[in-house]
Amino acid sequence: MQLPKIHIDFGHISNVQWVFVWIFLGLFLVTSIINLVFAYLEKEKERKITKCPCTLSLAFAVIAFAPSEWLIYCGLFAGLVGDFFLIWKKKKRYLALGSLAFFIGHVFYIIRLAQFSLPGMGDYSWAYFSAWVVAAIIFLCAFYALGKKIIGHGKLATALMFYLAILGSLIIWSIIGCCIDYHFAFLFITALGAITFLVSDSLIGYTMFTKDIKRRDFFIMATYLVAQLLVVSGMLLTAITTVTVA
Repeated sequence: MQLPKIHIDFGHISNVQWVFVWIFLGLFLVTSIINLVFAYLEKEKERKITKCPCTLSLAFAVIAFAPSEWLIYCGLFAGLVGDFFLIWKKKKRYLALGSLAFFIGHVFYIIRLAQFSLPGMGDYSWAYFSAWVVAAIIFLCAFYALGKKIIGHGKLATALMFYLAILGSLIIWSIIGCCIDYHFAFLFITALGAITFLVSDSLIGYTMFTKDIKRRDFFIMATYLVAQLLVVSGMLLTAITTVTVA
């Protein structure tokens, strides 16, 4: 049996593009470290000021790397808007706006994942879609029950239900992509990122509605930054991957 060879093609990226990719990735790393240090020290003013540049730098790195992957960097820009509103997450209005922005960002990601996966589904598309629908319904029911129990507010629990269901769909579509073909092997990175995203959002919910913890924003932001990096990295690598059989 011949094993497939996975090839990552960086040939489309010019030297000028690489310069900007590394500049913005460097900015992402530096701003992330600075923000996490302020979060760890619980310096609120400095933490809030340095929060948004992290996602902004990553978005520009993606644009430099793959200008045609507009769904991916639009997802990051939506996350940037969410970052801004969640600076004041203790106010329900801003929490709702931030959650809506992240919801839209996840939709952008899911559309790109579907574009990867749909052509390879073939005759089994019904099975993949059935798995997604069943899992989405389970997510909806479980998160509504959990949200209403923890939050004790029907409307907020409903909003949480739909947000977490779309985040769950991001996890599901990433896993579906991994199962279809070797070509989509790097989507396991996106799946790990989506799961890490869920951890970050769970920390927000836990510290807001159940029990606050020391240095909460450090743990929330650390998992969030890792999540965004993994989600976009998996999709970008998939976009430039080819598979051949030796």
